[in-house]
Parts: sequence; structure tokens; C-alpha cells
Amino acid sequence: MAFFSGHPLITQNLLSDSEINRLIQLATKPLDRVYKKILSSHQSGETVSDSIGSGSDFAEVRDYYPGDDPRIIDWRATARSTAPLVRTFYNELSRPLCILLDRSTSMRYATRSRLKAAQALRLAVLLGAQAIKEQRQVAFIILDNKHHWLPAQSGLNSLKSMLRQANQPCPPEPSEHVPDWPHIIAGIKQHIVQDSDLVLLSDFNSLKQQHKKTLLALGRYCVCQAFCIVDPSEQSVEFSSDIELVWKQSVFNLKRSQQPLLNPLIEARFKMLIDLFKQSSIDFSLVSTAQDNLNPQRRAG
Repeated sequence: MAFFSGHPLITQNLLSDSEINRLIQLATKPLDRVYKKILSSHQSGETVSDSIGSGSDFAEVRDYYPGDDPRIIDWRATARSTAPLVRTFYNELSRPLCILLDRSTSMRYATRSRLKAAQALRLAVLLGAQAIKEQRQVAFIILDNKHHWLPAQSGLNSLKSMLRQANQPCPPEPSEHVPDWPHIIAGIKQHIVQDSDLVLLSDFNSLKQQHKKTLLALGRYCVCQAFCIVDPSEQSVEFSSDIELVWKQSVFNLKRSQQPLLNPLIEARFKMLIDLFKQSSIDFSLVSTAQDNLNPQRRAG
């Protein structure tokens, strides 16, 4: 089980170096059409450049350096900071691929061979390496105890450097960290250019129907695709006798007679997510942690 103290599943890096290298090599082969759609939605010459330049599309805010044009100082951001900040822009070629990787509490769960966070990282490696192959830059947003923004970079070595941070161990947390999706989506819009490609890798455990308006704004802002990472135990419940589940300080007693009531609740949860993303014009796919080939199980949108 994933919660056994000292178990390699939670004390070692999510993926071994050999697994990462294998996935990078796999990215040189044709991908499933669902993944390929992400990487082909913007081609060179259609939008803005991977590199920072003097174009018209906002890239990010950074510290002011001597010699910077005073006209690019972001006075509002500077007023909130203790040092002057400037706005940077992309040249007009092609936008980078941004990957949001969820490593929060609910992603640190497994009943089989890998944590949900590990499966999400496998997808991130595959998509990131394919984007690098297409001569695009890759940026990361990592949801952890603290959220990390890793600005867009090009080249395989840069990708591997970013993956090292995403590949840290994911032990159970003493206190539950629940992603605040409205806050996260607001942050995304500060970091990436409108109409950029964005991939969400999460179980969306804290996403609710009340977030519809926020998600709709994200779907209108960028070309977004969501991959919902699920453990097999979260897709259906099957037990032949009464069981006792222990989670932190709580004990849950499940009777076999309750089993017929649980699976409809699970189905309702996934239907809510599918409908929510479809209404937001965001493609949605399920990927089980039990899948080695990473092919989506079903999709909508």
C-alpha cells in the first residue's frame, strides 16, 4: 500500500532515471491523436515566439536590470514589490507548451504500482519531450505545498532540469493541501499568453460545480486539455466482505451491503467533471495509474 512508512513508492523519486529516459525516447514515435492535438494546435509563424523579445504578447514579469527600457516597467507590479519590475514579451513565432502538474495531497495516493502523481509526471515527460522535439519551449506549473512556476525553456537539458524538481518524492503530508482552483487559474493567466497551449495533469479532486465560471474563463483564455489521473480504486469499488479504512486520524467502516450505493456516486462524480470541462470547451480524458501505455480511457469535449 502507498501509505506504508518507508515504502519505496513514497520515499524515492516518483520516476527512475531509466523510466524518464524511456519516455523521452518514446516521444520520438508517433503519439496518440489526443496528445498530438496538443502539440499541433500552434505551429511556427501562427502565433508568438518561444523566445523573449519585443513582440506584443505578454510573457512574464521579471526584475529590472540596468539598461532595460524604462517604458517596459510594470508600475503596478513594482508598487506591490520592493524592487522595480518589468514586463517581457514574446517574439511573433510560436508559443511554448505549459504543463500544470499536480503533486498535492490527493495525488499522493496509490493502490497499485504507482502514485497518481507519478502517472501525471509520466505524461508530463512524454508531452514535454515531444514539444522539445517540435522545437518548442516548455513551461511548468507545479502544485505542491508551494506552487512553483518554471518559465519556458528550450532544449532537452532544460526539460530534464525542470523534471528533476517535479520528480521529488511524494510522501503523505501531515496536513491536507487542497488546490484552490480559482486562485490557481488566476495565476495561470498571469504567467501564460492568451491562446497558449495548456495541459492540466491532476485528479481534480477539489474541483466543484461551483467552479464552472472560473473554468469557463480558462477555456476561453487558452487552448486547454485536461487529463484526469485516477487510481483503479477510485473508478469502482469492489470488496467481498466488510472492510475498515484508516485515513489519518479517521476510521471508516464500509459494509459489503453498501457497495451498490458507492459506484453510482463514483459515476456521478466523473460525469460532473466531464460535463464541467465540456461546458468550458476543455477536452477531458481519464488516465488510470494502472495504464503503462498512457492511452486515455474516455474523453469528452
